[in-house]
Amino acid sequence: MIEQILKDIHTADNQWRSAILRYFNPIGAHPSGLLGEDPLGIPNNLLPYLAQVAIGRRDKLSIFGNDYDSHDGTPIRDYIHVVDLAKGHISALNYLNKLETGEGLFREWNLGTGKGSTVFDVYHAFCKAVGRELPYEVAGRRGGDVLNLTANATRANTELKWEATLSVEDACKDLWKWTTENPFGFNIDNYKWQVFNDDKSDYSNRLHTVSFANGFKVSLANRGALLQSVVKNGTSVVCGFQDPSRYIEKSNPFFGTTVGRVANRIGGAKFELNGNTYQLAANEGANTLHGGFHGYDKQTFFGPVAKQEKNGDKVVNTFLFKYEDKDGNNGFPGDVECVIKYTVDDESVGIEFIGSHLETSPAEATVINLTNHSYFNISGTDSTDGTVVKAITNTQLEVDDSLLPTGKFVPTHTDITKPTKIGPDCAFDYCFVVNEAGSGIDTRSDELKPVLEATHPNTNIKLVAATTDPAFQLYTGTGIDTPGFKPRSGFCVENSRFVNAINVPEWRKQVIVKRGETYGSKAKYTFVDA
Repeated sequence: MIEQILKDIHTADNQWRSAILRYFNPIGAHPSGLLGEDPLGIPNNLLPYLAQVAIGRRDKLSIFGNDYDSHDGTPIRDYIHVVDLAKGHISALNYLNKLETGEGLFREWNLGTGKGSTVFDVYHAFCKAVGRELPYEVAGRRGGDVLNLTANATRANTELKWEATLSVEDACKDLWKWTTENPFGFNIDNYKWQVFNDDKSDYSNRLHTVSFANGFKVSLANRGALLQSVVKNGTSVVCGFQDPSRYIEKSNPFFGTTVGRVANRIGGAKFELNGNTYQLAANEGANTLHGGFHGYDKQTFFGPVAKQEKNGDKVVNTFLFKYEDKDGNNGFPGDVECVIKYTVDDESVGIEFIGSHLETSPAEATVINLTNHSYFNISGTDSTDGTVVKAITNTQLEVDDSLLPTGKFVPTHTDITKPTKIGPDCAFDYCFVVNEAGSGIDTRSDELKPVLEATHPNTNIKLVAATTDPAFQLYTGTGIDTPGFKPRSGFCVENSRFVNAINVPEWRKQVIVKRGETYGSKAKYTFVDA
């Protein structure tokens, strides 16, 4: 019916372009395990049903007929991997795009392997992927089923320059990866989302909330891949706006956001790399702060890919956000894919920061330093005054009047390795050093080390901040000046490489990422009863 409608449209106006793709039995999933089929109700197709048998959601597979004229008595079908199918769609679109201006087309192509497999062939391939035999029974034939449905894809092979390259075995392996990592598909019981834009028809920025039985609740948003809210024991412990428009105001002090491409300050808003001088936007006096005027806090991240799994007795939710940062954005060289992975359970928020300098990037190297800029307040009031902090280190980077490091490591004005009460007379905005030797570009395999804990006498809540990075910025919020929040409404514990590292010869290796390399780090914020 749809083909006939498109054909009639082309007949009426021959400038229309229509690619009719006829495909047979798509199977499999994306090899990453992030995307796969999530049938509603009882699956109607062979492999989705068999996958649910394998994880215990269905008792057994019904095979409809074993008396066909095939090598094992079951019907023959052309099973095509869904990735091959996706590539076929791209090939068809490219074919249409290459037509001359004003030239129309109505054309059909079969997408298939040209090779048939029986139901038992596919069954055995999936059992091999799973590692065990799966229960089945043979039922009678279904009405309308025929012996053989195999595609002749010669036209697609020739005209679209496309062919299927993945096997049934590949599809079974990829489907099993998807199934084991997503046993209930995309359905997550403790997760919901809502549009987080003034324009309710714009779904690009959404608020994603996950709730746990003990009342712990976390909300994330696409804009800046930000941490919008954390609630512990009924107390909001992270500063955030309820109105999404507040996040684009100039007075927003980077509440909860991912900061990049380079967090903190770059002196003189410039740096040299591989013989080139890169001039950046100076958005804090003569310096660049938190990536410039259009840093990651201003960007809408794709996603998230949301998952839920069990880690022992704990329910764990993960959320992956992605942003593609192109060469030249904000003056930085190189194409970078930034992935922010949140891992949330009933007492903590973990963040994994990944910056991949793509193989196809025009730049030989770039600079990356990522963090999260959440402001914490565990007091139960609108002020953090009286919060008691204790850190793993009392060594900070000495800074000049513009808050740029001098290159020296010095003790801070108050020894915060001992319990220290922050307030108007004891404020901090310093980069504290956990490891004076610095780090390499990817610290994710290093120890996730607790670097600071905080308590307040008003509540029974303790915050423990941990990171794999060699430093963290402790900022007690003296500069907060936005409606609804006053100075010292929250404090930050920002995992970090050394400030202005790209302009200090001894520190540069922490932030320089060559083409094809990946930057990585982890942070974790745990909220427990004090």
